[in-house]
Amino acid sequence: AEALEAIDTARNGKTDADYEAEDLTTLNTAVTNGKAAVNAATGVSAITGAKEDAITAINAVPTRAQRIAASIAAAKAGVDTAITEAKTWMNDNDIENSIKTSAGSSLDNIATETKASIDEAGSSETLADANNTIVAAAQGGSVRTLAVLLGAAKQDGTTKITALAEAKTSDASSYSEDDAAKIEPTKEAGLTAVEAAENPNNAIAARNDALYNLNHILTTAQKEALAEPIDGHITTAKGPAITPFFAVKLLEILCGKPIADEVAESLSSAADTDANLDSTGKTNVKNTITSAKATAIKAINNAASEAEITDAT
Repeated sequence: AEALEAIDTARNGKTDADYEAEDLTTLNTAVTNGKAAVNAATGVSAITGAKEDAITAINAVPTRAQRIAASIAAAKAGVDTAITEAKTWMNDNDIENSIKTSAGSSLDNIATETKASIDEAGSSETLADANNTIVAAAQGGSVRTLAVLLGAAKQDGTTKITALAEAKTSDASSYSEDDAAKIEPTKEAGLTAVEAAENPNNAIAARNDALYNLNHILTTAQKEALAEPIDGHITTAKGPAITPFFAVKLLEILCGKPIADEVAESLSSAADTDANLDSTGKTNVKNTITSAKATAIKAINNAASEAEITDAT
């Protein structure tokens, strides 16, 4: 009788209005099951254990306020995680420091304001109302966070593309007339693509494409350095922009000029058109490059086979 009374006391200390309907059912079930366990127990130790288990189960049922508090805490932790990931994204994508600092400050403000909005759920009368408030606040914070990242990516892309193009333009005499004429259109195509991006990752991809295309507009000296990069038995080249030309030269040495010219023509065609194509066009260009690569590998393997060399690819 004493154990059953203790269970009733634990239950009577709970107010029905403090619980959601489902939790109230769980609470009453804990009482019923606890009393059944006490009645079925034999011996003082077993009865005491059944009583304590019942009281523990009763106290474990969360009130509405506790559920709301847990939801608020989880949502605020999610905000902190999202802001940390946003800042990491800027680091990973090499956003310029001053832009990153400004965007980081905006992200911190978003976090503070979003968490304040989430806290308003604490005054909700039902768990459903609280969750609706939390979801709305979190979604608003996510939209604002993406907007900050998109703005940072576009600003970074615009800054870097413009700076590289201006550096090349200021040194226009180092380029052939045809190559110098490519700088401005390549810059404008890149800026347009960056500005048209609808999400941060697309803006970064557009930035990288534009910088790649600008870096592959070579000076006359760079092209001349490619003409005969051979000194005895050593073939060398310098700089990432030289890579495709250097590869073609190696292909010429290994497989002959006709094969090298075939691959070079494909690469040149792709480079001349890539900056101004839509996604379908770029896919076609990539297929062209892939085909050129396959031609090169096949030719190298044939040359290796003839020379009895293994693992040439």
